[in-house]
Amino acid sequence: MAFSHILITRPAEDGAELASMLASHPAQVLVLPAHAFRGREPDAEPVRRLADCTASGTRPWVIFTSPRAVEHGLVRLQHSPLSQCRVAAIGPTTASRLEEAGIVVAARPGQGHTSEDLLELIPDAPGQVTSEAFIVTAPGGRKVLAEGMRQRGYRPNLLLVYQRQPADLDPDVVAALGRAESILSVFTSADTLRGLSQRLPEPVWKRICAGEWIVVSDRLARVAHSCQPQRVHLAAGPTNDDLVKTINALS
Repeated sequence: MAFSHILITRPAEDGAELASMLASHPAQVLVLPAHAFRGREPDAEPVRRLADCTASGTRPWVIFTSPRAVEHGLVRLQHSPLSQCRVAAIGPTTASRLEEAGIVVAARPGQGHTSEDLLELIPDAPGQVTSEAFIVTAPGGRKVLAEGMRQRGYRPNLLLVYQRQPADLDPDVVAALGRAESILSVFTSADTLRGLSQRLPEPVWKRICAGEWIVVSDRLARVAHSCQPQRVHLAAGPTNDDLVKTINALS
């Protein structure tokens, strides 16, 4: 085996699930989320616009950008019936969470899970009237998606239903990383990568960069290469099943 430790940086719930799936792996699995998430009330203006659209029957696009957007968004958008909207999901897990809630998903990428993959499925807006699109996300997220919708003739509205905050870094996990002989790190977002690079002790971050990394998109791979890890591997997809397959293939 090429590595002694597997570092999982997914948010706590997803990271715990992935660690459980790797329980029989011979490497020691360490879970270290960079961020925690909490709900927030979206701004009143985009909420009003969404209510107006559903009342008028214009069927706006409502795009959920993560499972957390579903978790926090459905609670805060109950007054705007999504059955009167065209709902899109950024990836398979997000789509599954919507369908579990009884929401029909009109657009989801068959392959890939990036903003660009989803934008390929969205038709141009008709030119006669202003068409609205609502992106359910966190502050600072999905700028590519908003700009892509604008280029397709939509007016993008951000429904900011949750926000990131730095998670407490488990000192025992940080210490174990500092002692690790070789590390395979799993990164699923650029924000996580940057957050850990800034908050971990420099010797620990250097040890992570001396190992191999798994990432979930070409865009994230470009960010990862700037940190100069030993090698960057692209997972088959963003789900924990995809990550387990990639990890096992490297073992």
